[in-house]
Amino acid sequence: LGMKRNIACHLARGAVIAHFDDDDLYSPGYLAAMVPRLFEVVGRQPWQQADSQQKKHIQPPKLPAAAVKLKDWHILDIADQTFGFVEPSRDVLLPAKMRESFSHGFGFSYVYTRSAW
Repeated sequence: LGMKRNIACHLARGAVIAHFDDDDLYSPGYLAAMVPRLFEVVGRQPWQQADSQQKKHIQPPKLPAAAVKLKDWHILDIADQTFGFVEPSRDVLLPAKMRESFSHGFGFSYVYTRSAW
């Protein structure tokens, strides 16, 4: 899987890369929420697409290395058809020393600048 992601990142032409896990569901507005947050982190305004005549001549902006991910999310347990909510930083079932690492390292996708790859 890692090699496939690296190949995809190498072939990508945009300034922003998003990884999606194949077994997760995403809101239709997921990228519409995450990309502006990424631009906020790097201190820039979201890049506006040019019309189709100009696209082939415009290079994506060079952005500093940065990444964003969700800090909490909803889950569905297929076995018993129940919904839940996961917020690792406040989850009392996680040992306190693991909460921060789960908040930053556990998750299903990241949205990041090309330079972070």
